[in-house]
Amino acid sequence: MTNIQWEKEVDVIVLGSGGAALSAAVSAADNGASVLILEKTHQIGGTTAYSGGIPWVPLNHYMKEAGYEDNREAAINFIKRLALGRAEDYMIERFVDKGHEVFQALHDKTPLRFATPEGYPEYYKNLPEALQNGTRSLDPKPFNLNEIGEWGQHLRQNPIFPPLTLAEGGAVGGIDFQMIAERMQNNIVTMGRSLIASLFKGCLDRGVETLLNTAGRELVLGDNQEIIGVIAETSEGEKKYFKANKGVILASGGFEWNKQLTKAFLKMDITHPVSPPGNEGDALMMAMKAGAALDNMSEAWWYPAMIDPTFEY
Repeated sequence: MTNIQWEKEVDVIVLGSGGAALSAAVSAADNGASVLILEKTHQIGGTTAYSGGIPWVPLNHYMKEAGYEDNREAAINFIKRLALGRAEDYMIERFVDKGHEVFQALHDKTPLRFATPEGYPEYYKNLPEALQNGTRSLDPKPFNLNEIGEWGQHLRQNPIFPPLTLAEGGAVGGIDFQMIAERMQNNIVTMGRSLIASLFKGCLDRGVETLLNTAGRELVLGDNQEIIGVIAETSEGEKKYFKANKGVILASGGFEWNKQLTKAFLKMDITHPVSPPGNEGDALMMAMKAGAALDNMSEAWWYPAMIDPTFEY
């Protein structure tokens, strides 16, 4: 594609604004890249902001500080047992070996902070490789939304969780309603919203630009079939071209709101997903059109839930 009128030119374009997207944006910026985030909806945070924001990370330094011992081989075998052959060994080993390094780097370089939640059990604790005296899960600490200024009003609302940490509201009995009221009054967020706001503060500190209501629609290929940019569409239907000199990061992979994709990959029609409606598989469609092969598409995080019909996305 030649003679393109580029709207903006940067080193790296990130599609999406969830936890993976913002972490990638921070990393790219720390490696000297100019970064642009394109977010399809009018809010930042994606599914991460909806969630409890509880990552599961073997060998993380928060566990060590809390006095919990972990073992590399046990963590690898734990994942292999649950994956049932659906993940390559090298990917599992890479996650175990490098995942905790990512969280150490985010701790060192951004406001993002976690704690090891007391009383929160390990997943599948009956398995021999599971931790018996702790958990590999991490609980985001509260974050003051005022630290990201006017962007705070664009943080995606969570329809489920009050502003309590996992330990304060989920793992331990008793809920402090006075604490909830004080945090709501003082703009203090927790769980997935805290994780997103903390990472977004890291992006702001690095001068990363974010455009809302701008959906990636197609990857632009160069003369040698390399990816050189993104064709995006605003909420008003205006098409814009963004150039990426060093790469495009696709971090908006949710497809549960796309009935065609859920029938094709999950073999069912999901009546009402409990996630942001923007998750329509845009990145997957773009990647496939550019020639990418997909893998491990038949699984999802299934969770029983009820829908509040009065909640506005």
